[in-house]
Amino acid sequence: MAESVTGGLLAARLAETPGSGPVFAGGVVAYQVEVKRSLLGVATDRVISASCAEAMAQGVARLMGADVSVAVTGVAGPERQEGQPVGLVFGACSLMGRVTGRQWQFEPDDPHAIRLGTVDAALRLLDEQLRSLGDRRSDEQRSTA
Repeated sequence: MAESVTGGLLAARLAETPGSGPVFAGGVVAYQVEVKRSLLGVATDRVISASCAEAMAQGVARLMGADVSVAVTGVAGPERQEGQPVGLVFGACSLMGRVTGRQWQFEPDDPHAIRLGTVDAALRLLDEQLRSLGDRRSDEQRSTA
């Protein structure tokens, strides 16, 4: 897991989930641009972007040796960043090297609510991707039977 806009809330939510110990390797709170670049391998100029979220997801998967990762970056406020509006968040999930991205726009009036909404959205994205893996495996088993 790699997060910027949520400042550690995503890792906390994952860690407090019962049974997470054996499957949650860890994460990176990459709040500063240089951390995104040096630790996660983000090469894009804009860090409030889909390409940054995707690079963060791939980078943390590599760093943790994980098959699955999720990443978020965005603007919680109080001001615009890189010309992007407050409440704009990008997320990505890397599942065995296949990356799926999402974009969310939250109401710009409460930075904490943006962070909490981002955590929920990221976990939904992660759940959706894990379920799709299960669906694909079921389809493969049916087609080979």
